[in-house]
Amino acid sequence: MSTKKIQLLTLALLTCLIFLCSGCGQKERVSLNLWIQEEEYDMVSEAVEQFKNDHAKEVDLDINIRTESYNTVKKVILSNPEAAADIYNFPDDQFLDLKNGNALLPITVEKDETISSCGGEDALIIDTIYDGDTLYGYPSTSSNGYFLYYNKDYYTENDVKQLDTVLDIAATNNKYFAMDWTSGWYLYSFFGGAGKTITADSATGKNVCDFNSTAGPYSGLDITNAMLAIAKHPGFTNTSDSILIDTVKNGDIIAMVSGTWYANTLQEIWGDKLGACKLPTYTINDN
Repeated sequence: MSTKKIQLLTLALLTCLIFLCSGCGQKERVSLNLWIQEEEYDMVSEAVEQFKNDHAKEVDLDINIRTESYNTVKKVILSNPEAAADIYNFPDDQFLDLKNGNALLPITVEKDETISSCGGEDALIIDTIYDGDTLYGYPSTSSNGYFLYYNKDYYTENDVKQLDTVLDIAATNNKYFAMDWTSGWYLYSFFGGAGKTITADSATGKNVCDFNSTAGPYSGLDITNAMLAIAKHPGFTNTSDSILIDTVKNGDIIAMVSGTWYANTLQEIWGDKLGACKLPTYTINDN
């Protein structure tokens, strides 16, 4: 866990203590439930123990840590918000559903104070944790985007500029370029890269999308046909994020689209051969 994540966890714990202990005139025992990702369990546990030691004179803390996947956390919480953790992580695209489901409490800390505590504007994803001027959560990372990872044994920096080249090299070596095409979050890159947009209407909680539009140089149908051509390429495989790493370990994948959450694992697998760059261009209507 990065220093920034530990700072943000500490800030969240302090916020809970202020809320729970307001008006306390003496040392009390306070119980908190904390839900985190399984891969962060050991690091979070260590940070929590340090936090408890730092505040042992002020409060007797009982912090229970449980793992809950990003894939299930919203469903579990909204099924019974009263039984949810006091502090939990969730993907930023679930913010409106959790807020509208009364599963998020406003945090009564001044915005300027929050920004200062977290190290400045760049340390926060302001739009995803504020509704107007009301704060509802702290981001654990500012790197929620995705890009191209590749194995330098097969690719040069020039090779990975175009997806056509990435696919051809993979096929030539009986390997694959992998991407999760079951996820609209990843598939947006093709439409967004070709000038289409999708935004969330905070008033209704619904998406506003122009993927079917024929305006601009490429229609939604043009983009879809380009994607179908990619899907048919022998160097492509659709692999969900949950099994992606296992396929990389098998040696079948030599390039993939994902984010920073796999950086350490890929470093262990590929070592110095690990490369990363912005998403490559792809071909639409021979352009």
